[in-house]
Amino acid sequence: RELLELLTPRRALTLLVGPRPETRLEAPLQERWYGTPYGLQPVADEALTRLAEAAPHPDLRLPPPNPYVPDSFQLLEPPPPAAAAAAPPAEEGGGRRRRRELTELASGAAGVRAWHLGVGGFARPKASALVLLRTPAAAGTARRVVLSSLAAELLDDTLGTALAAAPDAGAGWSVGVHPGGLVFQASGYSQRVQGLALELPKALASLELDEERFSLHRELLLKALRNRREERPLWQAQYELSFAMSRPTVHYEHALAFAADDGACSLAALRSHLDDLRAAGFVEALVHGNALEGEARTFSEEWA
Repeated sequence: RELLELLTPRRALTLLVGPRPETRLEAPLQERWYGTPYGLQPVADEALTRLAEAAPHPDLRLPPPNPYVPDSFQLLEPPPPAAAAAAPPAEEGGGRRRRRELTELASGAAGVRAWHLGVGGFARPKASALVLLRTPAAAGTARRVVLSSLAAELLDDTLGTALAAAPDAGAGWSVGVHPGGLVFQASGYSQRVQGLALELPKALASLELDEERFSLHRELLLKALRNRREERPLWQAQYELSFAMSRPTVHYEHALAFAADDGACSLAALRSHLDDLRAAGFVEALVHGNALEGEARTFSEEWA
């Protein structure tokens, strides 16, 4: 608030850039490096007074508190010297660094596998949570691939509004499709990461689909798939080689054929497919960074 009170018209520097006939201002000075003509002149007191006395817009107000801004930056203690010495050092850039051990955690919840990777030699008050919602409904056929991609895009679209404040607090998130299921990721300051990550399954559970947004994202997907046909011959050769070596997978031509079928690729089909994705019965989670093993275990079980 103190900062905003300093933002007054008399403290402002106004820049007007445009053709001289339109600005109707003289530019008698010349910038020293590129020779750009410019001019300086004070703003009339009457204009500054009118600006200072203008009534504020009724919808202009301070933003609400950002729930993702941390108030604790506590760092976890690095592994004790004995534990660090027991782990063989790893080579990196010609030097030797302490190896971080990936730990699989025992979970009391069915259908959950949790992993933890602690702080390294350069501790920061940040962490990341990566979750794979395992389900065969996400891949294997053109129908599953296309509908899963549309579901992920629509979920991402919804989260863009719901979590708009997260990037301002140094946090990030993503949703994507993996051959093994749906992938969710959240990162940022460790105090808020797990809360942010738990917003993702809540959004998936409550996602509502409408015809307008579905049609928009379907059209974007169709354009992206059609653009693949226009790629250079080298790209096409590399794609076909990768496709042949990574089967079972779905060729983009098959995905395009399904996405272009108005009867098959419909909002009703997506609603049915979304129910299949929500019914996934296995969660695999990795928490790494400035987080305890117990926090990683609890977070994984909350996802289930």
